[in-house]
Amino acid sequence: MLGAFDPAPHPPSCERPMFSRRLLIPCLLAVWAVSACSSEPTSPSLADPAETVASAVTCQADPVQIEALIRTVFATGPNASSALGKWTNVIKQIDRKNNLPLAQSKVLELIDFMLKKRAQGQVIIDDPTLTNLINQLLCYVGLGGVQNVDDTWIVNPTDGVVTFVTVDGQSGIQFPSNAVAALTIVTAVRSNVGALVTNLDKYPYVYDWSLAPSATLLNGAKATVGVCPDPASFADVPLGERQAVLDRLVLGHQRSATAFEVLQRVTIPQAMTLRCGDISDVAAASRGLLGDLAARVVDWILPQPAMASAFRIAGGGVGGSTSEFSPFGPVDPVLRGGGVGGSTSEFSRLDVASVSIVPGSYTGTVATRRTSGDLPTVTVKTRRGTAIPGVGVAWTTNAPTNYTPPG
Repeated sequence: MLGAFDPAPHPPSCERPMFSRRLLIPCLLAVWAVSACSSEPTSPSLADPAETVASAVTCQADPVQIEALIRTVFATGPNASSALGKWTNVIKQIDRKNNLPLAQSKVLELIDFMLKKRAQGQVIIDDPTLTNLINQLLCYVGLGGVQNVDDTWIVNPTDGVVTFVTVDGQSGIQFPSNAVAALTIVTAVRSNVGALVTNLDKYPYVYDWSLAPSATLLNGAKATVGVCPDPASFADVPLGERQAVLDRLVLGHQRSATAFEVLQRVTIPQAMTLRCGDISDVAAASRGLLGDLAARVVDWILPQPAMASAFRIAGGGVGGSTSEFSPFGPVDPVLRGGGVGGSTSEFSRLDVASVSIVPGSYTGTVATRRTSGDLPTVTVKTRRGTAIPGVGVAWTTNAPTNYTPPG
């Protein structure tokens, strides 16, 4: 996830404003803020100023250390000269032109160059050092940091369809052609199950996908995100239900701290080769010996269809389409209904949104409530028994066989 980072052991200083390579990033932003208010034209901003300031406050960048690190990325030769030339261009955009947006674009060009050369085996520094360098470069122009260079990519505005898969093979993303307005850094970070705030049953893994400077795509374009379910999360699912649960999983998306949505399931693109593991063996191991024996007894007693001993998710993962980026993870959208009986003759109508739950008899667009006395109730729960509040249920009444309506 793009966020706060503090890699520099030697914080920069603002004591020598004439020597701009020692500028602390907040000083740079102050100059940019003044120039943005002048009558001179400026380039379109690539980053939200509020986000830029927040990043500057929580990270540090030392331009002298940045240059020293760039010199260690490659052995001497064309790659080293090209990287230093790109860094000089970043400095020029700040020193001579006070053009922070263009400096951000030039930094992303430099990072893209280094990542591509790393993929070709031409980078001679280790990954932690390269991560430190990338984070200082991003911080220097007011962007947040990355956690893992293996799960960091750059998308260009002129790119065709591009697909990225995390180094562990458990999540991926595919962008359509011309999806971004400017050079964009993309990162993926494995998160915990708590990142999805929902009462629905979760079958994580959860991955937090982030884009910067812009967090959204152009012109309504949507990316396809794929995530594998965690085999260990199926420990409490009877063997006879596992394939059904796998087949109905959808991708949950935590849009914000208070907004969760379920994405319509889409097919994982062929280019997104995820390595989702088989379910049953890992799930059985996570239950322990006694838990596995108990589950096998239940599976033996209850009628079960003939099934293979291992279950695999169809299509290689759970996919969904989105134009916004934050945590994603598989969830089970199916709810179950059950309740207690009662008797009543007084009902009032309560209009609610249409819902469909299992079994199908609890389906409808209108719910009812009793105005007084005892009331039959229906409790809507997930497969694991978590109650889901606020679900409307349609009630129907049948007259007894010996009942004659008045009139």
